[in-house]
Amino acid sequence: MDYFSSQNEYNNGWELAIDDLVLSDVYEICNDDKYFIFQDIMEACVMFFFRDRQVYDMLNAKPNIPLIATGPNDKPIGIYPACSVLPVQHFSSYFAPFCYISD
Repeated sequence: MDYFSSQNEYNNGWELAIDDLVLSDVYEICNDDKYFIFQDIMEACVMFFFRDRQVYDMLNAKPNIPLIATGPNDKPIGIYPACSVLPVQHFSSYFAPFCYISD
């Protein structure tokens, strides 16, 4: 819980290029009668997933070659997205059942 809350506060200060895509997917899943009350929880979890570097580190089989972000002077600064999983349509539906077991 401490890791989640600290990372969530840190990540709320950043906006990624995939945020609009992810949010539209969350809104589409939350349009269902079963999940509309969990929209805030699902939005936070899905956004956190795409920003969490530990997801990439714990994958046994890497799904794709990550995009490496570079800073000034072509110095690598990290991978994009941090989890190295590219969002696809209805990806949020995998998170939806977990909302029933949340606080």
